[in-house]
Amino acid sequence: MDEQIRIALTNTKEQYRKGLGLRKEVRRAKRQQDEFKLIDQYQSPPVQDSRLEAKEQGQQQASVTTSNTDEEYLKSNHKIIRNDVVDVENDSIEDDNILHYYLQDTESDLDANVGCIVELPLKLRYRRFNMALISIWVGYTEPLANLWFGKIIDKLNYIKSQNICVSPDLNYKLKFFGVTGDCPAIKLILDFVGHGGYWCCWICYLKGIHVDNKRQYHCELPIKHRHSEKYLQESIQAVQENRDIFGHRGVGVLHKILDTPLPECIIIDYLHCT
Repeated sequence: MDEQIRIALTNTKEQYRKGLGLRKEVRRAKRQQDEFKLIDQYQSPPVQDSRLEAKEQGQQQASVTTSNTDEEYLKSNHKIIRNDVVDVENDSIEDDNILHYYLQDTESDLDANVGCIVELPLKLRYRRFNMALISIWVGYTEPLANLWFGKIIDKLNYIKSQNICVSPDLNYKLKFFGVTGDCPAIKLILDFVGHGGYWCCWICYLKGIHVDNKRQYHCELPIKHRHSEKYLQESIQAVQENRDIFGHRGVGVLHKILDTPLPECIIIDYLHCT
């Protein structure tokens, strides 16, 4: 009986994998189709289309001009806006279901670094193909920020120094004005202590006290804010002395590309704070 169950489970898993593979191929073909159509439509200059209207006494040709300006392009209901700033070619992450199936029998953690175009309307912003998968971490421990983001930061810094050409008449400049996330993510990206440690506030100097096996942070007036120059100095000092300095454990990987200095650029995610 156990052998029959094992065989049945094996067959079920095999059918599941085949089904995922088939769906992946269908989606990939559909995506390529949509991309080719969109590229042809967007990159082609405005053209003159002709329309023939048949009438009883003859045929009259009327010209129709199709406008393909950038504003109309963004306002139109396109499903895909693709910019090959970061090229990802990896079958293992082509389909989220495949990745989840791969991880379900392991103790691996999955962390993804995804970028989106904040100027897009909400309906377009979070479509799958309008969000660039910049990098992904699959491992048995939490990500190491410098190892994970090191090369990515260098590439983004290079892209920032160039103009992103969207069309012959439209260029974009890349600006990094803020960083946000839940507390564990901010701790990782800033190389800071966790949200339950001493001096854990990113914005002000508030040490906290240990009461009943937990950390409590009582508001103290006047509030002593962290400033950008001191913030960087304390981060460097933490690296040099190899110890926590007012919550700093090191220099965050984002300091090289941020246009707004830390900690002014930290955007508090109010859904993850109390």
